[in-house]
Amino acid sequence: MKIIRWILLAIVSIFLILTLGARLFGVQYYVVRTSSMHPSVPKFSLVYIKELNPADVLDEIQVGDIISIDTGGTLPLMHRIIEIDGSTITTKGDHNDTADDPINSEQIIGIMIFSIPVLGFLFMSVYPWIIITLLIILYYGIRYVIKELKKA
Repeated sequence: MKIIRWILLAIVSIFLILTLGARLFGVQYYVVRTSSMHPSVPKFSLVYIKELNPADVLDEIQVGDIISIDTGGTLPLMHRIIEIDGSTITTKGDHNDTADDPINSEQIIGIMIFSIPVLGFLFMSVYPWIIITLLIILYYGIRYVIKELKKA
């Protein structure tokens, strides 16, 4: 049981260090909130994006890449590149029937490195973290009470 706890603690620690430390290396993470990229990137996936320098965007991207696009809203759009014509890029969600309106290369934030399905749910609000924290406290509290009852 102790080994499983240590393995879980190590996995969670590594995940948090990578997720929070990734920003130091120009990697952002976002939560996918729609099904437009299903099944490649399911809704509520945690997606890691390598930020691109605006001057280097056209050298870094190619047709088939999943990119993050600044739409002027609070959240970026995540779609796949289907055509590059000079500095004009056309994208489309894998689950969508039609292509998006063409964008300029300046609107590209970055390119997807990888995604983790479902895990984005934890980053959508603070409530999952509160629940996880309470469950951990409850677990150790119950363990302590059981240990004390066995002593008596």
